[in-house]
Amino acid sequence: MKTEDKIIQQTIAVIDDEGYKTLSLRKLTKSLNLTTGAFYKHFLSKEDLFQQTAQQLSKDFIQSVNLNDTDSAETQLLQIADKFCREIKLHPQRMDFLFFNPAINFVYSNQGTSQFQFLEKVKSLIKEIDPSREQELFLQIWSFIQGYAYLINNNVTNYDANLVKRTLKEFVGRGNSNE
Repeated sequence: MKTEDKIIQQTIAVIDDEGYKTLSLRKLTKSLNLTTGAFYKHFLSKEDLFQQTAQQLSKDFIQSVNLNDTDSAETQLLQIADKFCREIKLHPQRMDFLFFNPAINFVYSNQGTSQFQFLEKVKSLIKEIDPSREQELFLQIWSFIQGYAYLINNNVTNYDANLVKRTLKEFVGRGNSNE
């Protein structure tokens, strides 16, 4: 395994255990028997590490959903939302990092969107459902997934697969004259 990959994997482990807000490069490199100078040979900054870690988590997450491309886009979106809402209970720190770490802003500003596979998959499925409402649907669905997962993570509510299904159907059904 390459040194960059080892650093990213250790970063994920630290995030799972302690969160990302207090992650110390000094402690991280020490746990890998690296110097901070060696770290900077592989990453430009802590922000760069966070960006690449988020990209890896995004890739890992979307692969873990095991989507079937023959399923409808709506079904695949439901599977993604379901997986994310369940994953927030298993790995709350990791999911918080994936959506809310400050280095993730590059994704939302479209600079790194193509490298964030989770976001790209959601966007492509939404576009498949209704290209004329792509932006509206994206905002609704992405906000719902984030917000609902946040409430679950903070024990405000429990996960309800039927609620997720009804909500996504409602979002998708709006503006669709066939429904």
